[in-house]
Amino acid sequence: MKNKFFFLFFLLQCGFVFSNEIKTSTIANNCISCHGLDFKGNEFINVIDLSDKDNFFLKMKKFKEEKGNSVMHRILKPLTYSDLENIANYLCKNNE
Repeated sequence: MKNKFFFLFFLLQCGFVFSNEIKTSTIANNCISCHGLDFKGNEFINVIDLSDKDNFFLKMKKFKEEKGNSVMHRILKPLTYSDLENIANYLCKNNE
């Protein structure tokens, strides 16, 4: 019985880790739909600067906390600060 408990616990932990990574990469890759494959934006959409993940995180935090109704605010509102940090780590790491 004890072995079954540990096996189930292990499976649940692995599932959480893997699902979190998928969520992070999926959310981060959705940025491409507006900002482009190279994150350079266009005449209507800003460039995403991925050179400094702390700066990136602070900008996303600012969008999340703003009182307006911008697209970025609506996208980021349901995400946690941990999600924002994971996205910053994911995007900025992959851009180096």
